[in-house]
Amino acid sequence: IAVRHYVTTLANEQIKRRAGATTLIDIINIEDRLTGAQQGEIQARQAYANAITQLLHESGRLIRKHGENQFEVALEALLRLTTETAGMMTER
Repeated sequence: IAVRHYVTTLANEQIKRRAGATTLIDIINIEDRLTGAQQGEIQARQAYANAITQLLHESGRLIRKHGENQFEVALEALLRLTTETAGMMTER
């Protein structure tokens, strides 16, 4: 949500800059805040993916036995990192 907010704010500030109602420093500050929000979003997604991967591993659903001495990683579970994939159901 913060990223979308800063994208909209940046677009508005750029319009105001063309009209002479704001400064370049204001735009740089908003771009900096946008970058920080994007970085925070990426970190949150990474933490979520790590938690789901750890849960799949610890519950024995990350690696499957395929044949006598062969194993395979459940890639579809990793690619669809959702609470349903991890076996958790959210109630609404």
